[in-house]
Amino acid sequence: MDEKAQGSLEYILLVAAVLLMVVLAIVIMKSNVLAPGQETVRQNTGEYRNVTNCSELNASEEAIEACLTG
Repeated sequence: MDEKAQGSLEYILLVAAVLLMVVLAIVIMKSNVLAPGQETVRQNTGEYRNVTNCSELNASEEAIEACLTG
């Protein structure tokens, strides 16, 4: 009976270790791989909103250019 309990405990510990490694891998990937892309997305989104807002003016090209340059 003790051998079955030991085998079960070892299996549970093995599964827990694998889950811990998966969680650590996800955290590392999210912080190091995906984080730099978030800043690019924010910049591109801001630029898109500026272009959209300026083009909704229904104004001349000079007015739109002035809007885009700030």
